[in-house]
Amino acid sequence: MAVTATDRTEALDFIEIDFTRPYPNLDTFGGRAFAARDLRRPRQMVYAVIQRPGVPTRGDVFRKLVALPAVNLVNPTFQGVTRVKIDGRQREALVTVIEFPGDKPMLVPGGKAASVPFPTIRQVILPACIRALQALHGRGIYHRNIRPNTVFMSGSGSQDFFLGECVTALPGAGQPSCFEPLERSNANTEARGEGDSGCDIFALGATLLSLFFGETVGQDLTEEQMFEARVNQGSFWALSRGRDIPGALGILLRGMLNDDPEDRWTVRDLSNWLDGAVPTRRSGMRSWALARPVKFQGKMFTDRRMLARAFAEDERRSAEYIRKLDFGNWIQQIVTSELFTEKLERLLDVSPDMDLSASGSSDAKLVARVCAFLDPRGPIRYRGQSFMLDGVGTGLARQMADGNEPGIAAYDDILRGGFLETLVEIIMEKDKGIKPFYAHLLPTMQTMKTLDVGGGVEYALYSQCDGIECLSPKFDGKHVNTLRAALVALDESVAADSSAKALLDRHVMAFIVARGQGLESVLRRIGSAGDDNLKLIPPLMDLLGYLQSQGNVGDLPNLASIILNAFRPVVKDLKSKTRRNQVEKFLKSLEGIGSLSKLMAKIDLAEVTRRDEREYYQAQAQCAKLAHDRRQLIRKVSPREGPILRTGYSAAQTMGYLLVSGVTTFAAFQFLG
Repeated sequence: MAVTATDRTEALDFIEIDFTRPYPNLDTFGGRAFAARDLRRPRQMVYAVIQRPGVPTRGDVFRKLVALPAVNLVNPTFQGVTRVKIDGRQREALVTVIEFPGDKPMLVPGGKAASVPFPTIRQVILPACIRALQALHGRGIYHRNIRPNTVFMSGSGSQDFFLGECVTALPGAGQPSCFEPLERSNANTEARGEGDSGCDIFALGATLLSLFFGETVGQDLTEEQMFEARVNQGSFWALSRGRDIPGALGILLRGMLNDDPEDRWTVRDLSNWLDGAVPTRRSGMRSWALARPVKFQGKMFTDRRMLARAFAEDERRSAEYIRKLDFGNWIQQIVTSELFTEKLERLLDVSPDMDLSASGSSDAKLVARVCAFLDPRGPIRYRGQSFMLDGVGTGLARQMADGNEPGIAAYDDILRGGFLETLVEIIMEKDKGIKPFYAHLLPTMQTMKTLDVGGGVEYALYSQCDGIECLSPKFDGKHVNTLRAALVALDESVAADSSAKALLDRHVMAFIVARGQGLESVLRRIGSAGDDNLKLIPPLMDLLGYLQSQGNVGDLPNLASIILNAFRPVVKDLKSKTRRNQVEKFLKSLEGIGSLSKLMAKIDLAEVTRRDEREYYQAQAQCAKLAHDRRQLIRKVSPREGPILRTGYSAAQTMGYLLVSGVTTFAAFQFLG
């Protein structure tokens, strides 16, 4: 990542960054380092890291360390956003300001230095590391970035030792695999996860080994060669390249580099060792050896973890190989250290039927299940992705930043399709430690399955990475990492004459759901609206207005204009010309109002539409009745029509009665007279 600025220095609030003075030794996986000056405290030495766009920072760790800095650690002091030129393009970028530890770490990659003597390790380095790790682990923070080029010795005479910063890079990212515990070293660099205290102990052990030898261990081997050596010999012997370290230091390093997480030393064990008490820990690994060698792709495998790694490299051929086996008998013959139960057989679901689909989904899932059984403490391997459960968000972030559609689809499939539940069941038969990581993922997976708008794979990214900005194309060139910033950037990025649908960007909606609280119901209303503006605009206005008021955001003229314009087609459909003119005049009077909450209070177009339709139907019914009555009055009448005949008969009958009555009366008078 090439970072330049138009001027020699760039001011960021009270921080001045000098782009003519890069600090390459302080660069991290997360960004480039430059000299800086804190204008509030000129005597405090600091430097600035320009963060890579699209790469998450450890936001929660930053907040904790700014609130309460840790001892013997290079702490962050400030974060802000500035404009710089990255890879020749002007854009906004996040800047992290950090205490300056000195430009030269204990060892640079590929370099050599004088061996650090054992007394210095025991009296200076290890006590400082214990203090730093106690301060971090006691607050639920794991450093995950300890290696020889991220540790520093400062001072002359009264020397002190510091661990480098642990904020700007992803956990374990940029670490050579030999500084990662064996179970996490196979995961993609960005998907190694937060880990636990054992990860820091292992990395510190490899760092102390490097300082003792005066060179970074493992740098003369490839990743694959190092992994194979660690599997076959154990990490201590593989990293020391067979050089024995006798005495107390050897005991210390063997405990720290133990490949069994349950037997690896803890910070308390390190303190006890300083006090002269050797922890009673086993140094042997649990058995991962196969009962008999397995030949695959022309190579013999004697370890389950190596076989799982090989299977994951070519899913098609691996699936073909597995389907041809009598799998139940085969697995019981090569894995004799544990019982192959009916439950495992059901979960693995090895079918001899070949996968004929173009996507090869069935093959990929079969291989993932078998790899999870063979290497339950290792990463989940699926469609070229290799990630720890607590590294899902950061691994997905890398795929998003690279625009790797197959990689994004793999994460989407495994999180949304229910396949992860099966893998976790398989893994938990051997490793119960995965349970809290899975529990942390469950709410994300449930939201992805139940929410159409804002609940896609983008939601998994933002819910699992609190230190990443919104990656929407609408915010290209901007660093948007809060809901307030998202609303302002959204208002700036959309034209006032855009359609309301233009606001329903997948990244923006997912970012809002992940960063907000209790917004799922209004998002469901938006999702059910479809293309109906009358149904879409009210919940969309509710959502944006709520965020505007909660974030104390100023006027949003473009968003308000889009809302008003979305109502106008509905107004044109009103039946009453008088009402139509009234509403159009009313909407025109609202132009210029940038407060969405005020628009919400003033506009209830749904009620206007319902009243218009009700009165229209009533008028239609009255018109129909009048038309019917008029037709009855002006039509020609035939004497043979039933009602006319009945009326005639009734009239004749009446006339008959009157005539008879008259004649009778006349006769009576004649008789009496």
